[in-house]
Amino acid sequence: MTSSEIEELLQTFSSRDQDIQIFLHSKAIQFEREDKCRTYLLVGEDGNIHAYFSISTKELALRRFTVSATQRRRMKINPQDEEQRVRCFLIGQLGKNFAIETPITLKDILNEVDAIVIQAQTLVGNRLLILECNAHLIPNYQTCNFKSLPVQPDEVPPTLETMYKFIN
Repeated sequence: MTSSEIEELLQTFSSRDQDIQIFLHSKAIQFEREDKCRTYLLVGEDGNIHAYFSISTKELALRRFTVSATQRRRMKINPQDEEQRVRCFLIGQLGKNFAIETPITLKDILNEVDAIVIQAQTLVGNRLLILECNAHLIPNYQTCNFKSLPVQPDEVPPTLETMYKFIN
C-alpha cells in the first residue's frame, strides 16, 4: 500500500471516543515518523480496519502509587532509587472501529498487544505493560488481567487511572 492509501484507510476508522479517532486520523503517522510509538492495525479479510493499538515505552515513577513490597520486588525496583522508577511498555491508544460490524473484542485486541510486547520483551527486556484509562473502563481491563495502581492518599488524583500487568 502507498502512504496515501494508508492515510485514506485510516480515515475510515470511527470511534465513540474522539481522542482515539483523532489519534489514528491525525497523529499516528506523525508519531511513527518521530519514533514515539508504533501503531498496529488489525485489518479484517474485508480490508477494513477492525481495531488498532499503539505501543510505546514509559518510565513510571511508582512513589506516586500504593504498591506492595511484593509487587515492588517483582518489578525489580532498585531500593536506592528515590523515585522508584520502572521502565514499562505503554499501550498508548487502543480502539475498535464502530463504523463497521466486527466480531473483534477487547480480549482479541489485547491478545495482539501481548504478542507484540512479548517479542519486544525478548529483545529489550521490561516486566510491565501499562495503560491509562478512564475509571469506567477499569472493569473491562480487569477481566483481561490488568490491575489498578492506586494513587497514594496524599497525591492529587489523576484524570486517568493507571493499570498494569506483568508480562509473562
